Amino acid sequence: MTRLTIIDPSTDWTALPPPKPRRGDKPIVMDETPVKCRGEPLDPVWWQGRQWAVTSFGIEARDGTYTIAADRLAENIDRWGWPAQVTHKTWVDPDDFITAWLVAIAMHGATVTPAQVRTAIDRAKP
Repeated sequence: MTRLTIIDPSTDWTALPPPKPRRGDKPIVMDETPVKCRGEPLDPVWWQGRQWAVTSFGIEARDGTYTIAADRLAENIDRWGWPAQVTHKTWVDPDDFITAWLVAIAMHGATVTPAQVRTAIDRAKP
């Protein structure tokens, strides 16, 4: 049962503490280790991991050498999918890529089912 709280109209709202600061447009940074840019500069970063970042473009390797556009995040998910395609490369941190892929799906609103996501991750390199 929901309780209603009656607000006293004589309350001095100016005496209330200011609201807590919000993240705003600051990225979510999981790893701050510097990475030398060897390719293209990254688009604005929304989430940053060790090796991968979710950007306004999609997913980008932090060194600027590999990108996946947001409109391709669910590409071939029923046959192969990005987790298997990318994590089988010897230079890739599989856990960081899979995390970035999941974050990108959520932040860019890719249309996938939970079963498709589970299957795609199962195909990835352990």
